[in-house]
Amino acid sequence: MKLGLSIPPSKYHTEQFRQYTHGKHSSDQSCSTCHKQKDCLDCHNSLPDSHTQDFVKPAGIGMERHIMLAKMGISSCLTCHQSFLKDCTPCHTPSEVKPWEEEWQLNLTRF
Repeated sequence: MKLGLSIPPSKYHTEQFRQYTHGKHSSDQSCSTCHKQKDCLDCHNSLPDSHTQDFVKPAGIGMERHIMLAKMGISSCLTCHQSFLKDCTPCHTPSEVKPWEEEWQLNLTRF
């Protein structure tokens, strides 16, 4: 425990938190109570666990994971990728990618 926190990090820094939730708290100033910017860079300068070789160039179970994660929330891809058109068209046609870009823009304007 750091700085007199009464809850040990293992109770709230679960795998679920690390994989899916912590990004929602990225602007929360309380992170800097315990973490340094280097802590962010250590993880964010590497590919997510989901991005195995068969995910990046989809084949077999990697293709299934690629499709499933995209269907769950295509806009989450833009957490790291700058553009669907730039990053997806090496494998997908521009006509496939255009609706994803539009969906992302629609979701962005809701907030």
